Amino acid sequence: MATNRETWLRDRPTPRERRNDVVVGVSLAALSALAIELLHSANPTAELGWNDIEAYLWSAALGLVLCVRRTFPLSVLVLSALLFFAVGHRAPYFGISLPVQICQFLAMYSAWAWSRNRPALRWTSALVVIGMFVWVVWQFAVEDYGAGMPTVGIFSPLIALAVYQIGANVVYFFGAIAFGLVSWRGARQREELQAYAERLRLEQESNARRAVAEERVRIARELHDVVAHHVSSIGVQAAGARRLLDRAPESASDALRTIEGSSRTAVSEMHQLVGLLRAYDADVAAHVGGDRSPQPGIDDLERLVSETSGEGPTVELGVVGEPFDISGTAGLSIYRTVQEALSNVRAHSTATTARVVLRYLSEDSTRRVEVEVTDDGSPRKTAVVREGGWGLQGIKERAQLHRGESEIGPRPSGGFRVRVRLPLEEAR
Repeated sequence: MATNRETWLRDRPTPRERRNDVVVGVSLAALSALAIELLHSANPTAELGWNDIEAYLWSAALGLVLCVRRTFPLSVLVLSALLFFAVGHRAPYFGISLPVQICQFLAMYSAWAWSRNRPALRWTSALVVIGMFVWVVWQFAVEDYGAGMPTVGIFSPLIALAVYQIGANVVYFFGAIAFGLVSWRGARQREELQAYAERLRLEQESNARRAVAEERVRIARELHDVVAHHVSSIGVQAAGARRLLDRAPESASDALRTIEGSSRTAVSEMHQLVGLLRAYDADVAAHVGGDRSPQPGIDDLERLVSETSGEGPTVELGVVGEPFDISGTAGLSIYRTVQEALSNVRAHSTATTARVVLRYLSEDSTRRVEVEVTDDGSPRKTAVVREGGWGLQGIKERAQLHRGESEIGPRPSGGFRVRVRLPLEEAR
């Protein structure tokens, strides 16, 4: 559907509008014939034309052509003008009939309201209007209106009648054109509004689909980060318990207790995550069960490092720079990055030590927070390649979410490194 104002075309009339046009046309034809009869009764000497029925035929035809005024607006305009001239020429007295005047007005109005060929409309309207004024002037010249009548005002009878007729026709025709333009432009504006509303609806649907997709990715990322850390810990401890079960039952028992604790923590965090996903507002949250404790953040890194050191390789935590406040989402992303990186160290590396460095950076009037996790191991032969998988992909996605940077891969000196830097608000 074209919305360019220069090329816009109004939709064709609906079946209901065409039916209404037929009703209007037939009604005006009947009214025109009735008006002729009333005028003839008031002035029996007035000329009716051929067999005293010609005036009835022309006036009724003027109404009937309006039955297709919106379907063929230009054709109706031309036919109406010809019929109007015929009435005025063959039965001049009856040209003043109000229904006849209404028919011509509706023809001009409909042409400007519904014509789809605007250049042809302008030429046709110009010819009709010029023809009408030429006819009026010709009538005054031939009939010699006002001859023999005394001048009692500031104008002679001929000048007065000429000015009145021309002024009335100017208002008549250009009024019809103005009303037609208002209708045409109103239809165009309604269509533009409908098109705009449709674009908004499609954009809203697109945004909703994109939001759902982003939410699915976020949920998948959170589930992976919550589960992978604890499951990898459980796997490492289970393998150790199996080896120590016969030789050192006490050590095996300690490993099983660690497994039990990790499983409980995993379930608790899963409940917390599901509760946060389901609680869309405070009212819903008040009626939904489950843990509602805050999501982990930077303040929980020390606990995470301590737990990992007790379950596998030795992990150290270092802080560089003057600490400053960090938003909850950025803190959660930093925590999940460290959690995933340490899970990979335990599950896929032979490392005996790992180091977590948290850096608070304030430079160039901006604040950034950076975390780096390095280890001294190498990938196990049975492990999947660490550059793949959903966990490291989730780290990259978290960094992109905050418009940050990520660097993941082997170190030249040996071992593996995961580094993420997130920009924060401007420093104050």
